Amino acid sequence: MIDDRRVASASADHTWRLWDVKDRIMLGIFIGHKSAVNSLAVLDDRRIVSGSLDRTLRIWDLERGETDQRLDGHLGSVLALAPLTPGHIVSASADRTLKIWNVDRGEVLRTFDGHSGIVTAVVVLSSRKDEKYIISASSDRTLRIWDADTGATIRILGGHTGWVRDVVVLEDRRLVSASNDRTLRVWDPENGKTLRTLDGHSGSVEAVAVIDGVHIVSGSKDRTLRIWNVDSGETLATFVLDAPVKSVGFNSGARMVVAGDSGAGIHFLRWVQG
Repeated sequence: MIDDRRVASASADHTWRLWDVKDRIMLGIFIGHKSAVNSLAVLDDRRIVSGSLDRTLRIWDLERGETDQRLDGHLGSVLALAPLTPGHIVSASADRTLKIWNVDRGEVLRTFDGHSGIVTAVVVLSSRKDEKYIISASSDRTLRIWDADTGATIRILGGHTGWVRDVVVLEDRRLVSASNDRTLRVWDPENGKTLRTLDGHSGSVEAVAVIDGVHIVSGSKDRTLRIWNVDSGETLATFVLDAPVKSVGFNSGARMVVAGDSGAGIHFLRWVQG
């Protein structure tokens, strides 16, 4: 999600696209990667970072529609991205590492090594003292909490019985992870304990996004989106899509759930709370 009106989508066709969620029109196609684009992150109001199977990150100028810079350093596909601080991004890779980049200088500032499987997702958690922690998910069935300044592993979260595909941070700093084991888990990052397991999907849960303080949306290979109340563990709504769900996001300004499926479809669903 870029702003209240625009969202971006990544594709296996080597491109990413910019969309107007209100008018449901495409604003532009961004071409440059040599393989599938797996991830996108907003750097600032005029720049987007993309990550690809071609092992690179690219910085894009939205106004010109061009690549400003290519970042090389990973030895495997770049699978996820997260903004850290102004001018800095975290990348997660199939090479089992995470990297912090200074995008203006094109430099790797720190490499995080510890997962025994590919790193599938990454988010940033800010403490009440504004300390930065990096949360990563992996095919090794764990999540890790890292100190962004030192690169040290603070805590390992274990409990899933399949790959951990995605992770998000709730407003109260709880974590929610999505897994191949067909469940989502709600975590307390302070002690690493599972607070609740969300069961309901009949296929791998590929993606999760935060709607508000207690509501999330998950997407699965079972072709459904589910809206959950994480406090009660209840499914509030289920939507069946045309193909297995690959990604999901929420645009808070437009109050819109945006989901991408493996059939190259993009779905827009209005969130209206009763």
